Amino acid sequence: MTVTLPPELWMHIFRLSTISPLTYRLRATTYHPFKTAPLIAQDDVEALKTKSALILVCKQWRALALDLLYEDISLGRPERLPKLLADIKGDDIDTPASGRWVRRANLPYSSSATVTPRPLVAVRILESCPRLEVLIRIGPFRPEADLRFEFPTDCPPLPSLKRLDWWHVNEAARSGGINRLGDVLQAAPNLEYLSLGGYLIFCHMQPADISLPQLTTLRILRMNVLCVAQTCRWSMPALRNLIIDTVEDIGIMDGFWGTFGEQIRTVELGHSLSYYVYDTLSYILPGCPRLEVLNYYVHFTAVPTALSKTSNTLTTIGLHAHPNLLLPPESSEYWKRIQDHFAMLCGPSFSALKRVILYGAWDTVIDDIRYPFLIQPLLDRKCSIERASD
Repeated sequence: MTVTLPPELWMHIFRLSTISPLTYRLRATTYHPFKTAPLIAQDDVEALKTKSALILVCKQWRALALDLLYEDISLGRPERLPKLLADIKGDDIDTPASGRWVRRANLPYSSSATVTPRPLVAVRILESCPRLEVLIRIGPFRPEADLRFEFPTDCPPLPSLKRLDWWHVNEAARSGGINRLGDVLQAAPNLEYLSLGGYLIFCHMQPADISLPQLTTLRILRMNVLCVAQTCRWSMPALRNLIIDTVEDIGIMDGFWGTFGEQIRTVELGHSLSYYVYDTLSYILPGCPRLEVLNYYVHFTAVPTALSKTSNTLTTIGLHAHPNLLLPPESSEYWKRIQDHFAMLCGPSFSALKRVILYGAWDTVIDDIRYPFLIQPLLDRKCSIERASD
């Protein structure tokens, strides 16, 4: 007897087989602690391979899984863009208009070079994706001689866009439109999550005001002082969450604290060695006087030598145990750093602290005989110690 599963069950199986923790990180439009993906992880390659295999099994599976295949599209190979545009628009009478399925698009600068005045095929593809929620514009991180931006281009309306991952390229910004951050932000009024990096030069600072009324999360990848100054001109009334991947000199953020520090409720630091060497927390805590949640990597963040102000609002601290190769586990320096951080949390600058949440692999620390003595001062203050559920 042949057992036929209903289409809804097949779709659930396909969804489970084509989604991963990386997929969630790449598509996230709201803040979740320690859930960012590295810059090089722009596409979930394994998920794409699985989707491509599913649609080749039979006609029924192709009909059910085709929309999954087009959820995430990569526009990274210019020579394939015309074929992709035909698929997206459904120019073939037997091909559905797949653009309505697209939720996330990766558009590298290699596919938006303007070597002729003709409209970009990549822009036409984005115009055909009315439900696009995530757009990635990352790289190149080094100048490429074969990328030329000689003619202006435009940017389609992006009303459904909720997340933008952007790396500023000065040469590309000359052409405007989809290659210039200001033009894209003005086309995306409902943006909620922005990842931003790059080294802006003075001639590309835009005087026009940018309004991002729905933006709640800003992730700073890496930027110079002019890029920070540019963001200080924007209106971001809903901004609450700030992720700082790396900042070589935290002093460039002074203007940002003055503009947005009062409204920041959550700050997360990345696992950057610059935070290991320089005292960053002594700048962040005074800069965000109403901070409620602070998340950082305990083996990558220096313990402040002196905190000048006491926080009356900071109630939750998340500590991630991501290893630092400079600190061998179980070494004296490894344990001293952990002890110093817990001692800091027991100090007067964290008088409002109610919760410490442990993320990552803390098992070896928790199983150590020294652990109860490490946390007892916090427990005496009625501060809970919790393990994060990944």
